[in-house]
Amino acid sequence: MLLTNTHFTPVIGIDLHFNTLPPFNPIHPYIGIVIDPMDYIPFIGSTVNVNGIPRGVTDTSGRIITFIHIPLFTGPFAMIPMIGHESMNFFGSVNSYIEGRRISPKGYMKMTCNDIGIPLSLTPGKKFKPIPSLFAPTSFSLPIPTGKPVNIAGPYVPDLMGMLINLLAGFGFGALFKIGGKLLGKLLKKLNKMAKKAFGGSNRLSDFLCKKGFEPVDLIQGIVFYEYTDFELPGPIPLVWERIWNSDSEYEHQLGHGYNHSYDLPMKIDFDEQVIAVLLPDGSSVGFPILEDGQEFYHRMEKLTLKRIGTDFELYSHSKKLTYHYIPVTDQKYVPISITNASGLAIQLHYSGTSLVGMTDSSHRELVFDLDEKNRINAIFLKTKKGRELLVRYQFNAAGDLAVIADALHQEVNIVYENHLMVSKTDRNGQTFYWEYDFEKRCIHTTGENGLFEGWLAYFPSEGFNIITDALGNETIYYYDEDFLCTQIKDALGNSEFFEYTETFEIYRKIDPEGNLTGYTYDERGNLTSIIQPDSSIYSYVYDENDKLIIANDPEGNRTIWNYGKSGKLKNTVAPDRGVTAFEYDQNGLISEIRDVNEGITTLEYDAQYNLVKLILPYGEVATWTYNEKGEVEKATNPEGGTQRFSYDPLGRVTQIIHPDNTSVKLRYNAYDEIIHAKDSDHDVKFAYTPLGSLKMREENGVKVQFAYNNNEELVAIQNEHKEIYQFRRNANGEVIEEIGFDGLSRKYIRNRAGKVVKVQRPDKRWTNFEHDALGRIVRAEYYDGTWETYSYDKRGVILQGVNNTISVDLKRDAIGRIIQDIQGEHSVNNVYNRNGSRKLLSSSLGANVTFDYDKMGNIIRTEAYAKDLEESWLMHQGYNSVGKELWRKMSGNVNSIWDYDNFGHPILHKVESRNNVVRHRRYNWSANNRLWRMVNELTGGETGYAHDNFGNLAWAKYENGQYDYKLPDEVGNLFKTKQKNDEEYGAGSKLLRDKDYKYSYDGEGNLIAKEGKDNWKFDWFGNGMLKSISKPDGSIVEFEYDAFGRRIANSSDIDHPIPV
Repeated sequence: MLLTNTHFTPVIGIDLHFNTLPPFNPIHPYIGIVIDPMDYIPFIGSTVNVNGIPRGVTDTSGRIITFIHIPLFTGPFAMIPMIGHESMNFFGSVNSYIEGRRISPKGYMKMTCNDIGIPLSLTPGKKFKPIPSLFAPTSFSLPIPTGKPVNIAGPYVPDLMGMLINLLAGFGFGALFKIGGKLLGKLLKKLNKMAKKAFGGSNRLSDFLCKKGFEPVDLIQGIVFYEYTDFELPGPIPLVWERIWNSDSEYEHQLGHGYNHSYDLPMKIDFDEQVIAVLLPDGSSVGFPILEDGQEFYHRMEKLTLKRIGTDFELYSHSKKLTYHYIPVTDQKYVPISITNASGLAIQLHYSGTSLVGMTDSSHRELVFDLDEKNRINAIFLKTKKGRELLVRYQFNAAGDLAVIADALHQEVNIVYENHLMVSKTDRNGQTFYWEYDFEKRCIHTTGENGLFEGWLAYFPSEGFNIITDALGNETIYYYDEDFLCTQIKDALGNSEFFEYTETFEIYRKIDPEGNLTGYTYDERGNLTSIIQPDSSIYSYVYDENDKLIIANDPEGNRTIWNYGKSGKLKNTVAPDRGVTAFEYDQNGLISEIRDVNEGITTLEYDAQYNLVKLILPYGEVATWTYNEKGEVEKATNPEGGTQRFSYDPLGRVTQIIHPDNTSVKLRYNAYDEIIHAKDSDHDVKFAYTPLGSLKMREENGVKVQFAYNNNEELVAIQNEHKEIYQFRRNANGEVIEEIGFDGLSRKYIRNRAGKVVKVQRPDKRWTNFEHDALGRIVRAEYYDGTWETYSYDKRGVILQGVNNTISVDLKRDAIGRIIQDIQGEHSVNNVYNRNGSRKLLSSSLGANVTFDYDKMGNIIRTEAYAKDLEESWLMHQGYNSVGKELWRKMSGNVNSIWDYDNFGHPILHKVESRNNVVRHRRYNWSANNRLWRMVNELTGGETGYAHDNFGNLAWAKYENGQYDYKLPDEVGNLFKTKQKNDEEYGAGSKLLRDKDYKYSYDGEGNLIAKEGKDNWKFDWFGNGMLKSISKPDGSIVEFEYDAFGRRIANSSDIDHPIPV
């Protein structure tokens, strides 16, 4: 009897494939595993597991680990069509069946692909011509158990009937999928094409599929985009007013030529073309077939369902979970009058004909539109108790283009057009970007001022590629198909990434420049059902009939479950460790109660605008919030009564924060959302930015830190407060290939084709080599001194093992990745967790045994420690205030500790009692910005004072005995012990070179190697930068050892009583 075959069973053997290059060696090693993706497809896949792993039957296939054969002794060879790089079990028990197939054994022959053999599968090729895959019994599976043994009896025979069925089924299913996918894809593309004609909308792809660059341009179609959110209002359905302009759009409505906005969603019925067209917010169009009353149609590409209800329509967005209700304004034109969520809360849209004149958001706020004589929007106002508040204003040129956009502070964006094409745009900060087009209205050149983010686009549609040149002259080539889907990107270094798609535009397969393949599968509605990673690990997903995710399985078999009630609301979630979190809802469909795994209940309350105003925690602690009319938080009060107050400008940006101690922070902004000035009682900080919003300068007390970028907006240098420069040098792909520190030391990075660092060339001819797995994780690091580390991961990417020259560490984890056992050599530390994920027991092989109890908020309230040599356990109890700060702890030996706090959370008192005697009693005084300025010893009456410099750093302390301790930092943080700041000498990069007692020396990499003066110390370092040894003044040497995670595991000395380190 042999073990039952399962997925992940190793297969090794020899295949015969003919080469085209000398020495014409036909022998190819086969090293693979049993893995059949079809077994993971619901309804048609495997339903039987062996020790939790899918069974292996005679038609279960497998894959070679390298995905393709690697020939011996020769270069690449031309593959004939039959080569499949796969295996099939084929042999099974004569009397044992699962799901109608013979059960296969482990430790027996396997059929693997060969140029000579019998056909076991057919797949449809071009024009559905059958392509056979040939197999021969030249490999074996390894009998490795995966749990308790499950055996099957022989004899084991070829499954010839299964072979015939697979030949037909393989071709049939492949053809069915091809035909079905192509027909659906062609139908949807035809409908969308007709819908585009109805509105003259954009041909743009979704953001997920579109390859954008520069400011911004579709790098394949040459479409220029301008997208901006002019304002937004919070609510159960946030109202987000986003403007979208597409250079290829002929659509013209209330924002002028080529523009759409978030709520410009007209519908047209074209009976001649037999299509119902809907214009989407991004300016593209989607088409549906003509529907009769009660009929509906699901558009897989856009994840939209259109349903006809009498004379009206409902459009449901499966991604947003929102329903758009359309009514007719003519026989063929429809407009949406409401956008509703599952709870019935809605945004209402108000029209005059087909022109939007007002809106009521989901929190009952009213928006009023001012229109010109052509029904274009001049301005949008919010109705408030004080009147009308401007949100945005628009102006149009004589050609009908939107030329000026002014925000609520009257800051303007100015745009110039030629023939309805945007040729320049000057933003609110005064920065201008420019665009040029060819005769087909494709962008061929774009730039900011002084060449910022400049780019050139050259089109070769007949060859199916474009050449994109960036501001630094680097060329990237984008290849695409007839649907403008990107199929290959060849970067500036000549490395290529490949993409394949389904017929309905979902990503199907990605291959990175190193050849690592990631695959994706979908159900018939286009929901993602699995991700097959380059290492063959699989994430899988299951959905309900409403396309809601209900099960997610990780590659280790751990499952997360989402359960929904009859209303469609999330009822509870079940974590992989079976912990359940449950939800209740109020009459408006808002979460009113959260019940955690410990049965702790958190209650939520809302105001009339559905803002969260009260949160009641499991022990009754209460936090509250108040809001203004726009839904902005004005006051937040924590459970201890501490309050923060907030002020805003008309753009909704916080301009002032008043803290519980009545100190305040004031903020100023540029014309967008970047803070340019922050000021409180102790700090006055200024910031500057590039035109693209990257931080360019920080200034405080006249001292600046500056950041420099190239014209691709890539960081190339930092200048610190001492005007020392840290440099970044990049390759043509923009990846950092060298860093030169403030101290002038250089580190160079060698990268593989996928951009992963494989070698670091360090100063002093030192180096580090890295190896990565198929998912890009580091599996080995090797250093110039011969030391090394290796790392292993589970299928989720969670680290399981770290090994170095000294010791091996194994980490065993539970279903959600928590460490349950840390094994270090012959010793181990074990952890047990409660349902809330908190550690309740810690034990070790050396006899430690510590238990922890928690309250409903997750705070430790009891700790008990046992040890073999103790007569009784050590015990500690703890108590907390409502915000989780410790108030007291009681410990064995009659030792008590007491804390008290101010409303800001600062400790203001600490007292320790031992056997009813007060042994410590301190009071603390605080100033703004969390600065401790005085500590009073209540036992002696003595005081310790503290002072800070202008940057908030602790500068000196005056102790109870009157002595001063100076730690005066300069602008970059170098510390001095005198007011004159001349007692220490520092070099570049803040290296301490000399103080009053010692001279300090460093190696070529900047590590301290000697401290010489009143006595002498020497230091040695491992190749990974960890301290290796210290040679002390008494001549003794202390040596250190570490595990692969950098934790020190040993230190030893060559004498019995060394000087302390």
